[in-house]
Amino acid sequence: MPKTLFTNVRILDGMGQSATPGEILVKRNGIQSVSKGRKKLPHEGASVVNDGGATLMPELVNSHCHMSYTGPESMGDIPIEEHMLLTMRQAKTIMKDSAYHKCPRTSHQASRQAAAE
Repeated sequence: MPKTLFTNVRILDGMGQSATPGEILVKRNGIQSVSKGRKKLPHEGASVVNDGGATLMPELVNSHCHMSYTGPESMGDIPIEEHMLLTMRQAKTIMKDSAYHKCPRTSHQASRQAAAE
């Protein structure tokens, strides 16, 4: 499986701390290991990318949206049931497919429950 090691990066983990120097090992599409500070990760079998001090951070997401807005061409012109189905598809895309699962737990649970009903 292809692995990529990002070295000489500043890691901004989105948890409220300042960016810190370190390395990140990615395997396929996921983070396998993170080291912060002077600790080094194993380079064996990985493509090494020296990022020259660039900042690596989590995916940016649109934290404000209107899930029920399906576009000006269909608003008011489609049956309420179809509008609800379009809204739930957009909610799935926003909450699941876009990795927006990091939203507050209560909102996430409420969205999952609504999608299941």
